[in-house]
Amino acid sequence: LGIAWGRDASVVELKFFKMLDVHESPAYRILDAGRASEAATDFYVTTLQLIRKNVRLDVFNAGTLVCRGPLWQFNTLKNLPRLITQPGIDALKGLFPGKPALVIAAGPSLDEALKVIPGIRDGFVVISTGTALKPVLRAGIRPDLVVTVDASHLTGPQFETKCDDLFLCCSSLAYSPILEKVRGLFSGRLDASPIDQWIDSNVTPRGTMFAGGTVTASAMDMAAKLGCNPVITVGLDLCFADDGTTHANDTMYHGRRFDLNKLIPVPGNFQKEVFTTNQFRCYIQLLEEYIGHNRTTQFINSTHGGAKIRGMKLISPSGLGCLAAAPFDAYREIERIHGEYALGDSRLEKIRAELETVLLQLETVTRDCREAAMLCNQLILVLKAPQAGDLEAARRMLQRVEEIDRRITDTQESSVFLKMSLWPSSFRSNSKKADHEQNYSDAMLARRRARELYEQIGGAARWTGDLLGLVVREMRIPRNREARTPSERLEETTVLSSIQEVCHT
Repeated sequence: LGIAWGRDASVVELKFFKMLDVHESPAYRILDAGRASEAATDFYVTTLQLIRKNVRLDVFNAGTLVCRGPLWQFNTLKNLPRLITQPGIDALKGLFPGKPALVIAAGPSLDEALKVIPGIRDGFVVISTGTALKPVLRAGIRPDLVVTVDASHLTGPQFETKCDDLFLCCSSLAYSPILEKVRGLFSGRLDASPIDQWIDSNVTPRGTMFAGGTVTASAMDMAAKLGCNPVITVGLDLCFADDGTTHANDTMYHGRRFDLNKLIPVPGNFQKEVFTTNQFRCYIQLLEEYIGHNRTTQFINSTHGGAKIRGMKLISPSGLGCLAAAPFDAYREIERIHGEYALGDSRLEKIRAELETVLLQLETVTRDCREAAMLCNQLILVLKAPQAGDLEAARRMLQRVEEIDRRITDTQESSVFLKMSLWPSSFRSNSKKADHEQNYSDAMLARRRARELYEQIGGAARWTGDLLGLVVREMRIPRNREARTPSERLEETTVLSSIQEVCHT
């Protein structure tokens, strides 16, 4: 069978995925009998390598969605009052056209760059990743912006320093305690988040936060959004020092070393090969793809080492001063933009009213799912030992389940607020039979999976409603958090601890 899908790599990839389903059959073998021309063979080998890379990245991203969905939902809801009352990253769009930006990452080479940056700092828009924040501040450099995207509590130690004069660019799902520490924030949506879409339909659209695996990619994109050109990175190594050191001094990873025997080789900037992890190799590919799609911005990597990132020009850290502009105060401009933003009381009241409607819907969903799970259990018992007269009873139960399904489906607002937490259960309900399920009939398996799904939806609706209740109350009574009564603090702590335990589980 000879198949030619086209002469353009993107067309070939599109047709490949339309014809073949990697979810059903994840392994393919491409056989070439040698009848094609050498040029055609080279084209298809290169294209298939590209497809393989994209499949790997898709699997990487899908796994992240399934594993992190409930935590992302929790953080986004917890952050909601700040997300809607402070500006989005698009408020900064084009603010510094043609000015150079210095994006500070936390690789081992940052130690050398920090010896140079303080003397030339005023000639750049300085954007620090959260990972690099501590060494940057200890070097006497106040960044104009700090960028964080990660939802994990592991980012917390990065901000265990003085943050009350910092402006933060963050995703909606960023770790909540960080947002409470900074002077102000500019948030951005993630396309994968349905709650972000809801937020942007109720406020001035905030703009999309680029998520490229590493927070440095998000910081580079933020610099490009500001209109900065060139965008220069320091500390962007994506490989390890010769002794296995993973990050610069004074970071939360200070002194950590990786076992060199577990690393893989990739091309280096100044060495034939440097050693890194599979995860970092994915980041390199994502950065190369991003740079390839943003050819109007010049990206420069200031380093004496590191992994090669195609599309980035190389300079020595000692030469950074040659790229500096005349001194300017980027921080004051960012401060001005943040101070000019106001949501408006009428808009805030409308959002509160919508959230209160969602709360009522979540209560109904919780009750409906509890009933549907019980009906599924009764159907399972009928299937295990059917008796005369069971058919009519089963029909009535199925009809009732269908009514509940329709009602759950019709509550679109609450569905938006539940969707992320249900990614794992959706993945589970659509998976093939596990070993212990092989003896189940299709009908039995369907009811068992359905019962499990209703339990998941009901549980998610319950904890989402509990958390949203706290959020609505905070929006209804805007006051200093320290002015809350002891009973209010205890209730919030109890509810949040319970929800966080569910999310992490």
